[in-house]
Amino acid sequence: MWNEDFSVLQCRGIQLRLRSLLDGLQSMVSSLRTELYSFTDGNPLECHIPKDLADDLTSTHRGDSWMLSARTNPREQALMRYMTSNGTWNLTTIDGNKLNWNLLACEGFMCKAARIVGLISALVHMGAGPPSRGKDQMDDQISNGIQPRNLYLSFGRLLTIRRHTKSTHATGLDAFTICYLPTVLTDLITYYLLVIRPLERVVGEVLYGTEAANFYDLYLYVRHGKRMTSDAFTDVLKDLTKKHMGVPLSLNPIRHIIIAFQRAFVESGMPHGNSIADLMAGHTTATAEKTAAAAQSL
Repeated sequence: MWNEDFSVLQCRGIQLRLRSLLDGLQSMVSSLRTELYSFTDGNPLECHIPKDLADDLTSTHRGDSWMLSARTNPREQALMRYMTSNGTWNLTTIDGNKLNWNLLACEGFMCKAARIVGLISALVHMGAGPPSRGKDQMDDQISNGIQPRNLYLSFGRLLTIRRHTKSTHATGLDAFTICYLPTVLTDLITYYLLVIRPLERVVGEVLYGTEAANFYDLYLYVRHGKRMTSDAFTDVLKDLTKKHMGVPLSLNPIRHIIIAFQRAFVESGMPHGNSIADLMAGHTTATAEKTAAAAQSL
């Protein structure tokens, strides 16, 4: 429920100011950018992505991804090469002719990478279209495996094509949501995947084994060698929203808050009395209104 000037939203016992949400999202973007560039003393490495790159949404070839058409400078393991040439490399040591991994330093690197993935997951959920269910988002795939990927890049914008697993199972019909990510998120996520992820995969295989390396090849949300679960994701959301917005928000409240924002500010009608915001969230407007009424009675 909104106040009169639409500056404060009350939802399920949680009060959130519009200004706090907007400032919090900007703060999270700033934190993500700082974390990404901290490996290179605040100076981003060069990435080249063709401006006219239009990802092939029909491709099912194993390993295919838009990343095959992009490159960094230097081309291979850009972050590793920067760190070794800049004197900041500490992930390995040389003992005679033997190369040893510095496991403590490797764990520190993976902790920083995990913070980056956490920020990306929260920003994609809150700042990129309708709120998906946790499991649906955690399945975001960056390259083709047994299943085709659902994260694409087309003309400078990342987009996701997610199946609504709950709606699909309930109706027997495939239901999807297509969502373009904002340019600022596209730039930061592509930088992460091209610059940080290659070294993260190498270190992940050293620390956690081959299965972890496969996860890093396929999925966006991988931390410490494991795919993020919906429970882990909601813990990340609560920590980040408390830090940046002053209110700890888990998956369910965030979902209803974002839907309330969409219905208030970007509402557009569809046939049969359904709104775009509700349909893209994977349910009808009638279902949304029942849920809202139940929440207000709590």
